[in-house]
Amino acid sequence: MSGTGPQHVPTQTEPPLEEVPSEARDEASQPIRLPSWRWIWRLLLVFWLSFALAQLALSFLRSVRGLIVLLVASLFFSFALEPGVSWLAARPGGAARRRSRC
Repeated sequence: MSGTGPQHVPTQTEPPLEEVPSEARDEASQPIRLPSWRWIWRLLLVFWLSFALAQLALSFLRSVRGLIVLLVASLFFSFALEPGVSWLAARPGGAARRRSRC
């Protein structure tokens, strides 16, 4: 019946104080020293600067969005009209002949 009842688990994780050497007791009585966290300030600075730059970039793009749309539309129309303009210029009685009459 080894698997049916509660099993005994030792709960003592530290040896009694009498068994601890005196050097270890002296070290244990010292205050705990936390590791140096100087890098955390640099991390926070980089994070917030990156966040601020991203916000500035988004603000700039929002302010020039109309200009960007206008430029893209103009580029599209120039590509769409270019074959027609080339065809008109290449005709025998095309724009070059008409210009000489004026």
